[in-house]
Amino acid sequence: MCTTEFRMTSPEHRQLWLDGLRESCAAAKYMGVGRLITQVGQDTGADRRVQHESIVAALRLAIPILEDSGVCIMIEPLNTIVNHKGYYLWSSAEAFEIIREVSHPLVKVVYDIYHQQVMEGNIIPNITNNLDCIAHLHSAGHPGRHELQYGENDYKVIFAAVDKSGYTGACGLEYKPLLPPEESLREVRRIYLGE
Repeated sequence: MCTTEFRMTSPEHRQLWLDGLRESCAAAKYMGVGRLITQVGQDTGADRRVQHESIVAALRLAIPILEDSGVCIMIEPLNTIVNHKGYYLWSSAEAFEIIREVSHPLVKVVYDIYHQQVMEGNIIPNITNNLDCIAHLHSAGHPGRHELQYGENDYKVIFAAVDKSGYTGACGLEYKPLLPPEESLREVRRIYLGE
C-alpha cells in the first residue's frame, strides 16, 4: 500500500502529507498491512539541502503516527531518466542517509532494483551494505520494466547475494509482464531458486 500524499520536499505541504499519512496508516492497520510506501515528492527547485531537511523533518514528525499504528513507512528512490522526471529522490545513498538521520525502526527504504539499476547500478553492494535501512525490495527487468529475465541484471546472482547477506524481507514484482501471468511467475520462481 502507498500513502495518499507524496509532497515531503515542500515544507508548506508537510501537514497535508502528515494528514494523509494518518489516514493511510489507519487504512493499513484496518487491512493488516504493516508497511506503507511513500514517495517524497517532486524536486521543488529549492536548494537540495533544504528539500533533504524537509523530508527528514516530515519523517520525524511522522514517528508518533507510525508508533501509534505500528506501521512502517518506506521512502522510495525512483529513476528520473525513464519514468519519474522531476522527482527529488533518485539516489539510494541519499535515501539511506535520510533513514540514518531519522533513526527510527519504523522509517525505512523500499529499494527498487529496477529504478536503482537505471540510476546507479552497483545493486548488490548497495543492498547488502545497507540492510539496516531497507524494509522491502522491488524488482523488474531493465530496460523495459518487464520480467526479471528480460534485462541487464542477473537476478539469480542478485537474489543469491541478498539471501546470503541475511535479508529476510520480501521482494515485490513490479513489472509489466510480456508472458502469460502463470508462466511469468514460474520464471521468477525459477530465477529465485537458481534453476
